[in-house]
Amino acid sequence: MTPEGPATRTSTHDGTVLVVEDNDANRILALRLLERLGYAAAVARNGREAVEALAQDRYSVVLMDCQMPEMDGLEAARAIRRREAAGGERLPIIAMTASVTERDRLTCLEAGMDDFIAKPVMIEVLGEVLARWHPDGARLVHQGTRRERSGSPSPNAVDREVLGRLRDDLGPGACGRFLDAFVAELPGREAAILQAAQDRSEAALRLAAHTLKSTSAAVGASALASMSGELETLGSTESAMEDVARLRAECRRVLEALEMERAGLGA
Repeated sequence: MTPEGPATRTSTHDGTVLVVEDNDANRILALRLLERLGYAAAVARNGREAVEALAQDRYSVVLMDCQMPEMDGLEAARAIRRREAAGGERLPIIAMTASVTERDRLTCLEAGMDDFIAKPVMIEVLGEVLARWHPDGARLVHQGTRRERSGSPSPNAVDREVLGRLRDDLGPGACGRFLDAFVAELPGREAAILQAAQDRSEAALRLAAHTLKSTSAAVGASALASMSGELETLGSTESAMEDVARLRAECRRVLEALEMERAGLGA
């Protein structure tokens, strides 16, 4: 089975981390970071796939995205805990989400999750969290990945320092694949935000903006991430079109910047 193949497996193998993530770019990032940290991993693309995979096989930890189609992470966590209540060992579930308020944390804990990682996922944070919850975590805890972060945001569409750290964390090949996925997905993410604003669908706008926020931050597109975050928390869609127009212009800047950077990053 390849790292991005289906989560279903032919035999039990405790020690594997199940990554539950519907976004291609975020999934590539999580899998590569786990590989760098020394963990085996499998994937599920939504909560329903995760619940089905856990019914067939054993995993040591679940990294669970919260907002996904078909079944979101909160619903999946509740389903897993209900099944465990009928008999079985409690499986650590770690939420992965770009929503980082205290209310979000409490919502995850109330759904049955054990811990919380903010997106974009950073290798040192992931290592520290897995050290708490994975049976091999203390042995595999990653050393030497802490770096000083720049104190001021980049005025450019994409922060080259962030891209440099991403290349260091993932390696040139995986970083290139992550950027390929981000660039391929960005027009669709942008279109989904525009459509939601035109339809005046607050729920659709929140979901589309939430997804774009996390991946934009991961590639160093801080302005785009900030604009996405503003749209995610917008109380009404009535005034959204002006903000969406600004976001679409920033998407063009980010794409142009990434096209210039990808060759040097191994894309």
